[in-house]
Amino acid sequence: MIDYAFIRHNLLTIDAALDFPAQQLVAHNGTVMVELEDVTGQFEVVKRARNRRLLARMFLSRRNEANWSKPASIYKVRPATGDNPLAFPAYICPYRDNETHSLTVRTDARVMFTGEMDGCTFGIGMPNTSGHVRVAHSNAQNLAQGTHWNPNFAPQRQAQTQNVTAQNAGDFRVEPDRYRVNAPDGTEFKAVVIGLSDGRNWRFYYQHQQVDGNALRNLMKLICLN
Repeated sequence: MIDYAFIRHNLLTIDAALDFPAQQLVAHNGTVMVELEDVTGQFEVVKRARNRRLLARMFLSRRNEANWSKPASIYKVRPATGDNPLAFPAYICPYRDNETHSLTVRTDARVMFTGEMDGCTFGIGMPNTSGHVRVAHSNAQNLAQGTHWNPNFAPQRQAQTQNVTAQNAGDFRVEPDRYRVNAPDGTEFKAVVIGLSDGRNWRFYYQHQQVDGNALRNLMKLICLN
């Protein structure tokens, strides 16, 4: 089962089949049975940041990358196959290009996932008295303007913020301005959002990942959203 320690030390990638789960995968309570597949071997380099506060106290040089990162594993979250005893229920907030989708996470699962984000906005509402939380995933890439060399993403990002807010999921947000900027040449930054529940309260995080196709997956930081 996934918990905070797991997502701090391992990278996740979301199977495209979970971007917008087929209806037959969704149970009556809104959850989807999922499983984890170790796909570390499909990437040339998989690594994560070490405990930076501890390393800073040890006065280790930032010039030596080996001091500040370590090998890691990456797991694909995918629909459960067969009768896998390790499968578990999860809420899936759907994603589609140029659409906004939302759902309420309750107590029928302890985990939530949504499609990997490379320009989308994810929003989280305030919990109700039962601890249930509204979440939303918005994509408005059709509103991006400008050219390839001089893009203008402002209209897209403004619309996405408005869209998640309209779904009562705008109190906490992870937006492209927060996770997409200043990626090293040849790579990009993505956000992989995960929700975790202790049965009463939901906490949402995103893995800030540096990506270069199948050459690199680097967990830069795990960031709490609420």
